[in-house]
Amino acid sequence: MPEIISSTSKELTLTNEIRVDDKPAYSQSVTISSSRNEMTISQWPVDIDLYISNKAEIRKLKDEFEDMAIEARGEIAADANKEEGTAQDGNDH
Repeated sequence: MPEIISSTSKELTLTNEIRVDDKPAYSQSVTISSSRNEMTISQWPVDIDLYISNKAEIRKLKDEFEDMAIEARGEIAADANKEEGTAQDGNDH
């Protein structure tokens, strides 16, 4: 008899657009996967001149976003561990 299992995972994508005087200057995207316990970060200047002339403040906002994404990754990993424990206990209905 074949072994049949089901494996589910969650994936969360967060995006951040940093604007200067209502013009997009820098964009970031983070994808967090619960099944692989990994985080992929993409970031790019939208307007290089705006980015260069406001680099210090933009870097602060970039770091804040990355910190938020790392926190979200921790929450997703904790949830995945809870769900895995429930399934192993046989209480997953």
